[in-house]
Amino acid sequence: MNVIHDSVEAVQDDDAKVPGTGRDRRRVETSARILEAAARIAGEEGVEALTMQRLGDALGYRAGALYRYYPSKDALLAALLARILGEAGGMVREAAREAEGIVARARRPLSARARALLPIVLAARGYLTLAEAQPAQMALLVRAIAAPRPVVDDAAAGEVAQATLALLREAGALFAAAREAGALDEGDDLPRVVLLWSALHGVVGSRKLARFGVGALTPAALVAELVRALLVGWGARREDVDDGLERAARVAAREG
Repeated sequence: MNVIHDSVEAVQDDDAKVPGTGRDRRRVETSARILEAAARIAGEEGVEALTMQRLGDALGYRAGALYRYYPSKDALLAALLARILGEAGGMVREAAREAEGIVARARRPLSARARALLPIVLAARGYLTLAEAQPAQMALLVRAIAAPRPVVDDAAAGEVAQATLALLREAGALFAAAREAGALDEGDDLPRVVLLWSALHGVVGSRKLARFGVGALTPAALVAELVRALLVGWGARREDVDDGLERAARVAAREG
């Protein structure tokens, strides 16, 4: 027997001994291990290198057993993309909560406009942090969005579409709140969200520029310039944006 796993069937046999929620928990944990390994292969070697056989070898599972969890490679990729999109949505919600905490603790009060912009600034910084924490998954997401050819087939794309729309709604709510507070000019929130999201992917893809030792080319510096340029272009006052960027940088420094 393989010292790690003989196969997924062996895991399922163990699950059968655990009633109710224990079996469900084990299945979720196994699914998570499969997704982590798939993300590593796809991110480091390319989507083409990810096959059920390659994945089974990496995990110590028989390839055929993986189909009990994911019926196809496209279903596997869709689940992986949906998970990183869900985590991005969670990050947006966390940015809103974090903004409330910053406002509550602030010794120097924020204007209503600055308060409304702060969650957007924090979300942009949080997206960079997410990309740095999960580079393989983010590389797959960037490819899924930017590549001319679809990464998953139409049958599996529904799950990804739902997760994408959920993320856009989460971020769109921040932009809507900023408009209602008078921090941004009137306009369509959805294109603004997509433009910021797409530009953040560009920053994520340019991380190697930081090796040149130029401070202005670090990901954090580029995100600050990006957020400033876009928000001011959409009607925000520069001083309100800079206030948010300054507070976000202090939070990042404490967490780092």
